[in-house]
Amino acid sequence: MNRARLLVNIMLDKNADWAERDDAIMYLGDYKEAFVEDALVYIIIDEEEDHDFRSDACASLVSVWVNSDKYDLEKFSKIPLFYQKRIINYLGGERTDWASILKENLNELEPEEK
Repeated sequence: MNRARLLVNIMLDKNADWAERDDAIMYLGDYKEAFVEDALVYIIIDEEEDHDFRSDACASLVSVWVNSDKYDLEKFSKIPLFYQKRIINYLGGERTDWASILKENLNELEPEEK
């Protein structure tokens, strides 16, 4: 099993140590494989997931997008508004052009989650 898949497995294992899961989420930002992006989005949209994990997954998702030099508007549209805003904020320091485009596509009709 390659390292990225191992990290995804740790991240998704709700029985794993909290710190190990959080570290896995952060390390996944170093990759650009589609399955890593999918797994991060899965964590972000999971309402039962820890808020800190979801926020860290936003930062890692931005890193994946920047590393692969592409973002996915369809996946972005599935993310709750609160976390979309986090992603835009993280992108502001890296890709202001993408942040502007994504800002125009916020899920404004959705109630904001905290």
